[in-house]
Amino acid sequence: MWKIEMILEGVVLVFGVVLISLALIDRNTSWLPKWFCDHMGWHKTPERAGFDGCSLNGVCPRCNRKVLSDSNGDYFASGGQD
Repeated sequence: MWKIEMILEGVVLVFGVVLISLALIDRNTSWLPKWFCDHMGWHKTPERAGFDGCSLNGVCPRCNRKVLSDSNGDYFASGGQD
C-alpha cells in the first residue's frame, strides 16, 4: 500500500512542478495564464488600481474580471461575475 501512496505523491509533485514551471515560462501569451485566472484564481495585478475607502480594486488585464486585493497584495476575483 505504501508504494501506491509514494507513486501518487510523486505524480502530484511532478504535476505541480510542471504547472508552476509552465506558468513562469509562459506568463503572458497563451491559454495557461487564462486558465490560472479561471480555475486557480491567480489574477494579474491591474494596470490601474483604485481604492474605494475599503479595499484596493481594479480589473485583471487577462480575464477582464473585477478583482480585489487581499492583505498579502494578491488579487482575487470579486464575487458574482460568473
